[in-house]
Amino acid sequence: MISSRNHYYEALQINVTETGNYTFISVSRIDTYGYLFINDFDPTLVCKTLIAENDDAKDDNLQFQIQYYLQSSIMYILVVTTYFSNTTGKFSIVVEGPGNANIVRIENIQSSNSKLINAHISILKF
Repeated sequence: MISSRNHYYEALQINVTETGNYTFISVSRIDTYGYLFINDFDPTLVCKTLIAENDDAKDDNLQFQIQYYLQSSIMYILVVTTYFSNTTGKFSIVVEGPGNANIVRIENIQSSNSKLINAHISILKF
C-alpha cells in the first residue's frame, strides 16, 4: 500500500473539462500501481477518499489502468506508485475520455511514511 515507508509515489491533481468516463493508463519500464482519490489525498488515511485502484491491467504488461466516471466540478488525485518497494523510475500517463484532463503534480504532501518519486511525468491525451 502507499503508506509503506519503502514505497515512493507521485500525486497528481486531476480536473476534467467534461463529465464522463475516463481511463488512465500508465506507460513505464517499472511495475506501476495506480490509486484514484476524490477531493483529497492523505497518505496516512488512504481508505478515506479512495475510489479506485489497479495494479496490472493485463497480467503481462505490469501497468495500471483505471477507468472511472469523473465529474467536471470535482477534483481528483491520481497517485502513481510501484508494486515493489524501493523502486523509482519514469512513467507517462495516457488519458482517454470525452474532454481534456488538466493534470498538475502535487508538490507538498506531508507524511513521515512516504517519499516522492523523482520521476519525469508526461501526459498523453488521445
